[in-house]
Amino acid sequence: MFRRTLLLATMISAVSMLGNQAEASFSITTALTTDTTPAGLNLTYTTGSLQNAPAPTPTGGISFNFLNLNYGGSTFTGSGVLTLAGTFSIDNNGATGTGSFTEMLSYNLSNGYGNLSVVSSSISAGPIAGVSFAPILFASPTLSDGAPSTGNLSSVVSAAVPEPASLSMLGLGVAALGFVASRRRAA
Repeated sequence: MFRRTLLLATMISAVSMLGNQAEASFSITTALTTDTTPAGLNLTYTTGSLQNAPAPTPTGGISFNFLNLNYGGSTFTGSGVLTLAGTFSIDNNGATGTGSFTEMLSYNLSNGYGNLSVVSSSISAGPIAGVSFAPILFASPTLSDGAPSTGNLSSVVSAAVPEPASLSMLGLGVAALGFVASRRRAA
């Protein structure tokens, strides 16, 4: 009787844990800390924010824009490299963590006309329970003839895939339950 009760309690607990995972919430907020855009370049940005979204899964990640850029025509003349850098915080159903991102853009403009292009992009984060990042993406049309241009610094945030050790422990537990059940039938 005790074993049946224990087995039933274990099954109810597992179903409850799966249900809690489906209802888990996910939040991410970014803040810009460095902006070396020269005065007059007319490059504006907004940082991303996502609150109480469904938690990502290993097969269903969340595409998130860390930074949205907008370049409007201006009379700026100059060339160089500018840096936009910031931090972000994540809350994955109570597991929290922080990270940082950096975007470097080169510009070569004469009276607002010329090139604005990506030099490098990076996102780094310490271990954040249950979350992993896909390679960083930067989508930006090439600026030509001073036409307005937009872009975004984004990444796909996914739930971490369970470690093989966790799956092995689950398999051993199921095997142990099978062994106990077979011994009980034999006795």
